[in-house]
Amino acid sequence: MSLLLFLIQDESSDDALITLISGIVVVFLFLGIVRVFGAWMLRINDVVDELKKVNRKLTKIEKQLNKDSE
Repeated sequence: MSLLLFLIQDESSDDALITLISGIVVVFLFLGIVRVFGAWMLRINDVVDELKKVNRKLTKIEKQLNKDSE
């Protein structure tokens, strides 16, 4: 924290302050991208689970129709 105060007070360290702020922004952007990608992956898992349920139901119906046609 004292480093940040020193950087703010020292006028010759504008480049260092800009670099620090840029670094913080890059870290937050990276975390945001990772979070969005993780949420997207979880959504894909939900879709796959739903498709498995639908497939099971269709298989059951198909077996029932085959049984009835005999």
